[in-house]
Amino acid sequence: EERDIWAFKVSDNPNIDEDEPEVLYTALTHAREPLGMMNLFYFVQTLAESYQTDPELTYLINNREMWFIPVVNPDGYVYNEYIEPDGGGMHRKNRLDTGCGDGTNRGVDLNRNYGYGWGSDNTGSSPNPCSATYRGESEFSEPETQAVGIFIIGREFKNVLHYHTYSNIYIHPWGDGSLPDEPDLTTLREIGEEMARYNGYPVGTGLATIGYTVNGDAVDWTYGDQNIISYVPEVGSSSQGFWPSEDDVIQLCINQVHSNKIFAFVAGTDMVVHSHQLSEEDVIPGDTLELEVMIQNRGLSNSDGDIEISIQALNDYISLDMESYVMSEIDARDHDDISLSISIAENAPLGGSSGVIISLN
Repeated sequence: EERDIWAFKVSDNPNIDEDEPEVLYTALTHAREPLGMMNLFYFVQTLAESYQTDPELTYLINNREMWFIPVVNPDGYVYNEYIEPDGGGMHRKNRLDTGCGDGTNRGVDLNRNYGYGWGSDNTGSSPNPCSATYRGESEFSEPETQAVGIFIIGREFKNVLHYHTYSNIYIHPWGDGSLPDEPDLTTLREIGEEMARYNGYPVGTGLATIGYTVNGDAVDWTYGDQNIISYVPEVGSSSQGFWPSEDDVIQLCINQVHSNKIFAFVAGTDMVVHSHQLSEEDVIPGDTLELEVMIQNRGLSNSDGDIEISIQALNDYISLDMESYVMSEIDARDHDDISLSISIAENAPLGGSSGVIISLN
């Protein structure tokens, strides 16, 4: 219906194509799922309002190119607005005339129209033009999927979230329920689990999490064809449905801020510290013990040069054998270890607490 599909970038220099990691967020592929779009606008507003006050969000704006396509299916969304001006329209697909009348049965399911695995079976998509999962006459037959596909091919995205509703889960490839090969499977699980740290969303394939398969979907295409780490977040509970009440919208958006933030971090170098077990479980004043510390590049980009590590004791109860350490470049998803010798002060009180502060630069 000749409507534009808008994409925009959030960055410190949005009009310049900088040499920075690129991450993409899309929403409203299905016209009756506006919460995905609302969550993206909420995240963008949070980024803008927190710039130069929140150090993490400021870092992301200065060091990432965060792209957003908030409405992949504008025709379907406008049709829902037409039939239900106050919200609640249940049209899912685009508005191609597929011979099913002028109601909600017409159209192509855009999330079954992508090229990877298109039409591989009639369970994960349908050949019936009036089905909710009708895949179209051919892969990329629809102007919406063509536009999104061309846009993605023309960029250098490291990762992409294709937002949908509902189920409160993070779905990773593959749509047929099989698992990606290693090391990608571990990457998808670890990043997904960090995204779900606070909202508790399960992470897995669609078959494992919600019990059905798909083919020709956006996630399988971006991952399988474009080698981009990809997920479908399904936001909202079954009781909230496709159109949650206005009272629920803000909290649902807040629940995705950490996930969206982490997803932007991992597009580039993302150094994190994991401490291993101490060499001794029980210590007393005067003891010396070893602490193994793992430094991981959780991100999808190699680190840029050496990593400078500063180490300091939390208080006078302990002393350390080193105050700084230089670690060589760490490739994407790789890690390295350092060993610290910790001496417990003779005058440290029994039952006292201490710790080690490790900073990466």
